[in-house]
Amino acid sequence: MKKIKEKIISFFKWIKDECKDYRTFLIFLCVMFIVHTPIWGGIVLYRIFKLKWGLAMATTMSLFWIGPFTPFFPICIGLTFAIKRIMRKKTENKQ
Repeated sequence: MKKIKEKIISFFKWIKDECKDYRTFLIFLCVMFIVHTPIWGGIVLYRIFKLKWGLAMATTMSLFWIGPFTPFFPICIGLTFAIKRIMRKKTENKQ
């Protein structure tokens, strides 16, 4: 049990160290914005055009992301680090 606790703590320390870079934090915010687009986009469609399917889509997506066994933050963190790695490789290739 102690070994698992140490691994979890070291994982969160690694994430904290990675997010100290402002570019990584901006990428993370962009990823979260894009992943949540169906939710706020559906609400905007409902509010502006009174399209009921927009509200239904927003509600369904909210229930999906809030539901159990849906790892929202791990998915966002994984996408962020994947994008960061791709950007790092492209800048290394230019040099």
